[in-house]
Amino acid sequence: LSPFDQLLAEVPYLKPFFVIFWIFTNWALLAVMTGAVSEGMVHRKQHEHEEDEASEGGMKTSMAEKLREIATTFEESGTSFLSRNGFVLLSRSTLWKEATKVAKLR
Repeated sequence: LSPFDQLLAEVPYLKPFFVIFWIFTNWALLAVMTGAVSEGMVHRKQHEHEEDEASEGGMKTSMAEKLREIATTFEESGTSFLSRNGFVLLSRSTLWKEATKVAKLR
């Protein structure tokens, strides 16, 4: 307040207005700064969420393709159906066990 001491000494009734002005300008600055920081945090979180969804979608697609590939090795000739014997062989295979173990972890 030292630059304004002379002005406030000459016009003392300005002091309450000056204090109120000082409080409101500081409050406005604080509001603008927190708004900018909050907006940045929201934008960053939204970007991370979009990246997570994209990577998860790709992971699910590749996992489904891998499981489908494993299942087609045990299906009957081109019918797209597993026989009981094929299902038993598939459920006992190490490839299937590893693939389902990885799928459960994610």
